[in-house]
Amino acid sequence: MKLSDRALTFAIKAHEGASRKDETDKPFIIHPMITGEILKSAGFDDAVIAAGYLHDVPEDTLYTLDDIAKLFGGDVASLVMTSCNHDTNLPWKERKIQKIKLSKELPSRNKAVILADKISNLEDVKNFSIKSGKINFDNYGGDFEDQKWYYESMYDSLVHNVVDPLLFTLLDRFFDNITEVFYTDIAKLSSHKTNNNEKYKAQINELYMLKSIINTSKPFIVEFNNNKKNNSNLIDICNNFFNENSFKIKVVSFNNGLVDDNALNLQDRNSLILAELELNFLTQISEGQDIIIIDGALFNKLTLIQRLIKGFKITDEEFELYLKYFKENIEYVLVNFQNKNKETSIEAISNYIDLLDIYNIKLNNSDKISNQNYKIFDALLPIMRKEYIKELKLYLEIKKR
Repeated sequence: MKLSDRALTFAIKAHEGASRKDETDKPFIIHPMITGEILKSAGFDDAVIAAGYLHDVPEDTLYTLDDIAKLFGGDVASLVMTSCNHDTNLPWKERKIQKIKLSKELPSRNKAVILADKISNLEDVKNFSIKSGKINFDNYGGDFEDQKWYYESMYDSLVHNVVDPLLFTLLDRFFDNITEVFYTDIAKLSSHKTNNNEKYKAQINELYMLKSIINTSKPFIVEFNNNKKNNSNLIDICNNFFNENSFKIKVVSFNNGLVDDNALNLQDRNSLILAELELNFLTQISEGQDIIIIDGALFNKLTLIQRLIKGFKITDEEFELYLKYFKENIEYVLVNFQNKNKETSIEAISNYIDLLDIYNIKLNNSDKISNQNYKIFDALLPIMRKEYIKELKLYLEIKKR
């Protein structure tokens, strides 16, 4: 096992049970994981990446630098040491002055760990502030002006005498985040309402970050149901939105003809239900799509199966096989247009929500496309966040073993 993989596993165990102060549903380990991923994507060596995963262990857990040195070697321990606050008994500003001075003459690899940590923190502050509509440094020590001084001073210190090209990438990203947080409209969030585009961008950034650290292969399937007139417009909007934000997305449509052929016997007809599902979706899932958008096919098959169950043409056990396939392979979100002339479909949705554990986004046909669009993203993005965090917690449990 690589050094960085061992370090990540150790960090997961060390930080077990701790959560982020701003968003308590997010495990604390997210921050060290992102710090390590930033270093990995910038091209630093394995020991530096390992230090990124471990950088908060001495300050926030029962383990010490000596423990890290024994388990991962002196090189990793020295990289972690220079990213720590050394005298926690000092007042906040004095600690920061100490850290700024220390950072100035550090080797490139040590500076890299500090930069990745600061980038991760600033990007977290930025996204959370946009989502909540108010910039907040309460959990970081010092007020807005204090933080502005600290991050700018750290940049000046870390950029001193830099010649390593790998470090310039991190310095540019750090500088961009300082500018965004302290010198753009984000800095004024307490005095104006966040617009939808800003909010969606922040939510997408968080989703992309979560996906990058859990590396889940389970796609979201977003199905538009019951309104052929609006479906194509909304599907195009969703497709463009996710494509612009680095998600792998595919729009597909499937043949709705399924198991209605009376020439087939009951066993063959039932077998076709699972066979067509696998034929249609295994290929899509194996292509590594993050999101698949479809137009009515899945739900139509569910309503058909409901009729088969009521007519005793398919058993509950066979239906459970169908549901098991859904639950194990996809996250399923249904965008349902409420139509008074189609109460049957709404009734069918309610019958399946508990069984499938799907999400149902309800829209009115009378709404304008722009309003429908906002309602979809307002509901869909938090759903994706919830499921990604659930996947993250499952990933952490597996890594702990």
